This record gives sequence, structure tokens and C-alpha cells, in this order.
Amino acid sequence: MKVILLQDVKKIGKRMGVREVPDGYARNFLFPKGMAKAATKEAIFNLEKEKGREDQRKNEAKEKAKVLAQKASEITLLIKAKAGEKGELFGSIGEKEIIKELEKKAGIKAKEVILEHHIKNLGKYEIEVDFGEGEKEKIKVEVVKE
Repeated sequence: MKVILLQDVKKIGKRMGVREVPDGYARNFLFPKGMAKAATKEAIFNLEKEKGREDQRKNEAKEKAKVLAQKASEITLLIKAKAGEKGELFGSIGEKEIIKELEKKAGIKAKEVILEHHIKNLGKYEIEVDFGEGEKEKIKVEVVKE
């Protein structure tokens, strides 16, 4: 029996895939758990339309991430922090603080900041930021004394 998978099923396939499975497996396991539905001509037609819409959404999200990455690469993020006389911070600046400042001061939402270790000294840094959809860009961060 041909079925359309409504979610990923181990050893069978991924969501939105059309697969041939034994009749009993489909009727007794996949259908009752809402993991699949019968692959009628109409259902397959609707599936293809849905795949097209999903591809369009992914393309739009990728373009949006690309624009955000470009915008972020053009700014220098200024972060004020308390520091000692030698330029060592009282505490450190991590991923969460950078994401918060980026959103607050530049209006840019980032998915993830990639830091090898937290910032513990005053100075200028280049930090890689992931904007989602595979778009990564380096931003300039300057940590100054409060």
C-alpha cells in the first residue's frame, strides 16, 4: 500500500515522502498513530503543492537571513562593561549578551553566536554569527569600559 508520511518514521522515510509499506503495517500502526495517510491521487497532488509552498518559504527565509547577515556585517556593536585597570572584565561577555545587544541596538535577530570562549577583556573582536538557513557572517564587536 502506498502511503504519504506525515512525520519522519524510522527505517521508512522522511516527512512528506511517498512510500510503499505492507497493508497491515499501514492500517494497524501508521494510520492510527497519525504518522501517515493513504496516497490517493488527490493526496499526492496536494502533497506536491505543499512541497512547492514549503520550498518557497525556505527560499524566502534564506533571502531574509542573507539580508540580515549583510546588514550585520556593516555595523560595529559597542558593548559597555565594567572592567579593572588592566582591561580585564568583571565577569565575561557570552553568546546571550551579544545576541541581546545585536537585537537591541541594531534590530537584527540572530540564531546563534559562535564563540570559542567568552570575552574577558576590553578590545575589538570579530565574532561569527549564524542567522539561520546556512547564512553566517562575521560582525565587529567592541567592548569598552563602562
